[in-house]
Amino acid sequence: MISQRLAAASLTLFFGVSLHAAALFPKPIHFVRKVEDSISRKSTTIDEYCAGNRIVTINGSKVTIADYDKQELTEIDHAAGTYSITRFDEVAKARKPATSARATASANSGGDGAKWRTTPLGVKGSAGGRSLETVEMTRDDNNVKEKIEVGVDRQVSLSRDAVEALIGASYPNTRSEVHDLLLGAAAPQHGGSGRATVASASSPSNATDVYGLPSEQTMTFDVDGNRVTTHTAILSVSYDNMPPEALNIDPGATRVESNLTRVNKELQALDQLPSSSPKP
Repeated sequence: MISQRLAAASLTLFFGVSLHAAALFPKPIHFVRKVEDSISRKSTTIDEYCAGNRIVTINGSKVTIADYDKQELTEIDHAAGTYSITRFDEVAKARKPATSARATASANSGGDGAKWRTTPLGVKGSAGGRSLETVEMTRDDNNVKEKIEVGVDRQVSLSRDAVEALIGASYPNTRSEVHDLLLGAAAPQHGGSGRATVASASSPSNATDVYGLPSEQTMTFDVDGNRVTTHTAILSVSYDNMPPEALNIDPGATRVESNLTRVNKELQALDQLPSSSPKP
């Protein structure tokens, strides 16, 4: 479903990387991110604190801690007085990739799949008042049209691994071609052209390569005239430390199963229900 694909594109920003020898974020960095989508017609503003090998996402009373050294995802709901701790391998099992709307439509029509076209849009201002190198990527495959516009903040220097963590391209997520497009847009620019270009995300990079921050992304999917858009924007960048009070599990809090794994188990149970059809 197209709505499922968009939801996954937004949620994967907050989960998952593999274990790295060097720290993903040698210095603490704090992002304030706004997420909007045309499905719910709502916007959500969250705080992301990145330090060492952890990314902490705070959304109101809910806190998500992705600890890449421990390979664990901790979810705390301070308002409900609950928490969950889930291993990355359990998260990976629960987050099986769904077939995309484009892939389904292409398969039904017998098409081989169209290629992405990339158009540099130059430097634009961001929602946070910063300058972003902007690239538009489009694909028109039969009755499915896709457009991704990404703005990269070159004032923020990151490693490739850190960018993969922020966009959700690493374990326990399933890497997608959209991840590769975002990573390619953020890749180091060689040649000094000063224009936004998309490098190959699959090409090898060395330790000195510096990636920019994918600061704004607008993704639009149009299937048979039904259009859905999601937009994420980093409103501010600072170098604050994580607030320790948000990370503490409240005294007396109840440990529960993560929604990620619980919903997956419920769906599996439904698949295993005996058929109600009478035997011949």
